[in-house]
Amino acid sequence: MTTRYGKESWVYYYDALGRRIAKAKRNKQGEAEIQTKFVWDGSHLVQEIHHVQRPQRAQNTQKNRPHFTYIYRDPNSYEPLAQCIGWKDGKHNRIEHEVNYFHCAKSASRGR
Repeated sequence: MTTRYGKESWVYYYDALGRRIAKAKRNKQGEAEIQTKFVWDGSHLVQEIHHVQRPQRAQNTQKNRPHFTYIYRDPNSYEPLAQCIGWKDGKHNRIEHEVNYFHCAKSASRGR
């Protein structure tokens, strides 16, 4: 897929179950510059792992390429509980992390 005005080109990959397993931003030569891999456990999205392919750029932008891990309420639930975000340096050492918690309302309607 090429974005409007042809400035970016993205390729998407799916498994046999129709789950997106990766996406990649391609440069003008067709090489992957940025790639995101998606890790699944059944129908639960467990992780998003971002990679910068160009080494000279990776050193400067790795902080901007977080790894997301999703935690669900229980194995039989699709209700997300938390999103853990981790950043690593160019040598794959963790340099920063944060946890975001989801608040899922049981019902969107209000009683009178």
